[in-house]
Amino acid sequence: MAAARSQAYASSRYDPHPMPPITLTDNPTSLIALLLLALISFPIGLKMPPLASVPWRQQSRALTVGVALQWLGLPLLTAMLIVAVPVPPGASNALWLVTATPGGYVLLTFALTARSDLLTALGLSLTTTALKLLLTPLLWWIGVRYLLPEATAASTFDRVAATMSQVVPALLLPLLMGWLIQQRWPAAVPRLARFTLVLTLLMVLAGLVDAADALRPGLLLDWPPLLALVIVHHALVCLLAYGLAWLAHLAPAQRRSVVLACSTFNASLAIPLALLLFPRDGIALLTLGFWALWRVAIGTAIAFYWRWRPIR
Repeated sequence: MAAARSQAYASSRYDPHPMPPITLTDNPTSLIALLLLALISFPIGLKMPPLASVPWRQQSRALTVGVALQWLGLPLLTAMLIVAVPVPPGASNALWLVTATPGGYVLLTFALTARSDLLTALGLSLTTTALKLLLTPLLWWIGVRYLLPEATAASTFDRVAATMSQVVPALLLPLLMGWLIQQRWPAAVPRLARFTLVLTLLMVLAGLVDAADALRPGLLLDWPPLLALVIVHHALVCLLAYGLAWLAHLAPAQRRSVVLACSTFNASLAIPLALLLFPRDGIALLTLGFWALWRVAIGTAIAFYWRWRPIR
């Protein structure tokens, strides 16, 4: 399937200029990406709520529906779009990486604004964060093995495992360190969070400078069809999530949380992973950047729309 997809792309009107991914020691991009992952994971540990704060038994049905949508429904929907619509490999890589990194703690902000069920949103955030350690590399391997063009992504489990062997420590160790600081020295948390934010912004700037050469060819692409694909994908995700949550007879506030959880993705994880997996693919990086902006804009709009609507 991957070879047939590559031939279809080669005959399309797009010219993606695929390039193989680099190893972690090829250039500074890999180091920047790993540092970004560590800087993003550390404040999550600083502010992570206790697991006991979620009534898991009372929320079991909503959490089951939300997790099934995030890790089964969304990948199936994205796979059908990638197969049905001829887009450059970079864009399909970006869409699949978005699918493999659902959630993110921005969900809690949206849920609070939308007057949705905060316990459902918190439970989904904690559950998805734990599942990412296993399911993100598994989904990515499935995608590059059976779905995405081989020319633009590592197609062996060994290559994916080698990349994730660097990513998992970069995520786990700062997370644990932040959690320990929260438990032992809670007064230091606000100052450390602000300092980490400044370092993160500096690393993002360094990443943009390092990836500038890769981004230039992507700017010359015919972008309206790709942007339309991102918008359609997001709309279908929201409709699927709301429809299945309604069929599962979830409470209205829980339905809101499930929709918001499924329509967000963890940009802070996806973008550093993109820098590791395909750092020279400007189309993928720009598609991820647009998706991140679109997610924030539409998520905010949905949250405020629901804030002004009665819960029923």
